[in-house]
Amino acid sequence: MAKAFSLRFNDSWATEQFAQYGQVFFPLYCDDIKSQPFMDMEDQYADFYTVTAYFEYHPEVGMCQDSAKELQMQTKPAS
Repeated sequence: MAKAFSLRFNDSWATEQFAQYGQVFFPLYCDDIKSQPFMDMEDQYADFYTVTAYFEYHPEVGMCQDSAKELQMQTKPAS
C-alpha cells in the first residue's frame, strides 16, 4: 500500500484527489518509502513502512470591513 501511495502521489492522482478541498492544498511530492521493523504487543515483528508527503498550503483569510482594522499573521517554516 505504501508503494502504491507513493507512485500515485507523485503522479497526477494526488492533484485530482485534493481538488475537492478547493484551492487550499496543493500536493507537491513524497519521499521514498522507509522500511522499519516494528515489534507489536506480542513481541512479533511486523512490517512497518512510512512515506512522508509534502503539500503546499494556501489559506484564504477574510476580514469584515467594519470591525477589523489590522490582520497579523505569523508563519513557521517546516523543519
